[in-house]
Amino acid sequence: MVISEIKEGEVFNWSIAEKIISVAYEVLGKDKPIAYISNRIHNYSVVPTDWPTFYEHRHQLELYSVIACNKSGLASLVLEKMFFRNEIRQFANLEDAIKWSLA
Repeated sequence: MVISEIKEGEVFNWSIAEKIISVAYEVLGKDKPIAYISNRIHNYSVVPTDWPTFYEHRHQLELYSVIACNKSGLASLVLEKMFFRNEIRQFANLEDAIKWSLA
């Protein structure tokens, strides 16, 4: 399981995602399924059109969930759902996202 909290004002793009993926593989191993939780406690931008690059590099997420309670986080989530190939689950709190990821 990987839980991220991106800095305020950051633009979350492929170069940042690639760093997170590298660390996740180093810690968890490349052959294990990964549950990714985006805990959006700060306002930042996501580049949803970078999801195809994620897939071009043969990466997969077993589970992907987002904790987003403000308008910008929800708007970003709507755009991401257009480019992410699997389901994105939204939660109101981190505890519920962790429980879902572990189930």
